[in-house]
Amino acid sequence: MLSQLGTLASWGIFLIALTLPVTPLIEVDSPVTGAFTVTIPLVVLFLARALDGITGGNVSVANAYLADITEESERSENFGKMAISGNLGFILGPAIAGALGATAWGEVPPVVTAFLISLIASAFIAFGLPDSDRCVLKVRPGGDRRPDGPRPG
Repeated sequence: MLSQLGTLASWGIFLIALTLPVTPLIEVDSPVTGAFTVTIPLVVLFLARALDGITGGNVSVANAYLADITEESERSENFGKMAISGNLGFILGPAIAGALGATAWGEVPPVVTAFLISLIASAFIAFGLPDSDRCVLKVRPGGDRRPDGPRPG
């Protein structure tokens, strides 16, 4: 949930950056890096992407959850579906974003769409995703058969 909320917050900050006035902070003209201007929206965009990177791990967490809830006999099939879903996202995501960005509203529709997808995913995780088995131990260390019961002795 933490990584998904980080992604959601990142897209929200990204949307805010699109509304900020383009105020120059630093102008650079270097033979090594070339000429560019650092603006307030650009700094906010960097912060948004950094937040998403710091709270990242959505795919790793999803793979771990899938491993927890999948029976051994269905494991390769389910991980194959997960790989297909991710690869389709890498193919269709930029195409959809490009089509949305080609509208009269410019870069706003792709970011709003990403924010809404992240909001839906966060709601699904919070309210619709069953928890995986919290206690994988069937016997507590020390011999007690009840995982939540008192330890003998």
